[in-house]
Amino acid sequence: MTKRYESIQTVVPHDNTPKTDYSRTRKLAQRLEDLNSWSSRGYQVRHTHVFTDDDSEIYVDDLEKDLDDPR
Repeated sequence: MTKRYESIQTVVPHDNTPKTDYSRTRKLAQRLEDLNSWSSRGYQVRHTHVFTDDDSEIYVDDLEKDLDDPR
């Protein structure tokens, strides 16, 4: 069984106010869209690492795909 590995990173700010155009909500929605896009190509999430910085969270999603899978 052959596997391919990818990693995607999303930086999500803590601030979610009208002044920042609700950037936290928009970035979390974008992360979900990105994960769904990778899923449609046959990738699955292996691990998600979350790091916290002063004013943001950093999500690192490790993905894998079984190259023998026809998707």
